[in-house]
Amino acid sequence: MSFSRRTLLQASAAALALQALPASAASPADAAAERLLARTAERLLADYPESASSAGIDTGARARLKARLTDRSGAGQVAIARQAADTLARLRRLDAAALSPEMALHVDVVRSVHELAAEGFAFPYGDVAILNPNWSYRNTPYVVAQNVGAFVEMPSFLDSSHPVRVAADADAYLARLEAYGDQLDGETERLRADGARGITLPDFLLDKCLDQIREGRAAPVAQWGVVNTLATRSADMPGAYGERAARLAAERIAPALDRQIAALEAQRARASGDAGVWKLPQGEAYYAWALRAGTTTNMSPDEVHEMDKFLFHSFIILE
Repeated sequence: MSFSRRTLLQASAAALALQALPASAASPADAAAERLLARTAERLLADYPESASSAGIDTGARARLKARLTDRSGAGQVAIARQAADTLARLRRLDAAALSPEMALHVDVVRSVHELAAEGFAFPYGDVAILNPNWSYRNTPYVVAQNVGAFVEMPSFLDSSHPVRVAADADAYLARLEAYGDQLDGETERLRADGARGITLPDFLLDKCLDQIREGRAAPVAQWGVVNTLATRSADMPGAYGERAARLAAERIAPALDRQIAALEAQRARASGDAGVWKLPQGEAYYAWALRAGTTTNMSPDEVHEMDKFLFHSFIILE
């Protein structure tokens, strides 16, 4: 396969099964499976280009990914869900009995990841992270929350995972700054749609989320991390990248943040203190899915809670 197995493993747990593929397929069935897994990996990287940057593989044929961000709009998420469903159908059509044991294991892992994602996309709210970018695994019932959302995730990502060594890197950074504004607006669109269905953060978490975004928005644009990072790294390059970053932040990102704050404020006006996904449509089913997505366990929520109580009492006895 053409991609680096080691670096793609670092990019995502979803691509875990793609890392140790044999250098050449052992049979026609293995060759067909390998081609499908390779296409799956490339599709995931295209859907989640931040992961390619985090793994350092946004070069060569993938260089275009360096200037892109994940589409967090409703339409973008629907497109990702459809592609995941198509991939899952193709994986299920493979004849597992004809595969070598090693290839069958790779296919099984990737299929399981897509099955779990398909379950998540079936809920009428929340985020599903098939491919894990630089931030924490992002399966959550809320599009934006404290420490969740483009506002908090993107500055850290650009600072840690987007190198600026040459002018092309700086140009790609500017393209991502513009896309950052689109990400925020995409989230805001979904926030409003969720709010119309009664899916909102509890009031005390909305307060924390709003405080966090307002504080960041209130700082002078020139002091924003997404601006400073590029200004500092491109200081020795021609092109006035720092000034261009500040202009993009003022013209594209700040208004998008204002729109997101307004949407959250509207939700705060009618939010309650009820916490827990039990209050959401299909809340119990969502909780069970989130448990599987976060832990890979097949235990039910009640079984996990009983285990937690047993361990808690055991520690008390040991003490």
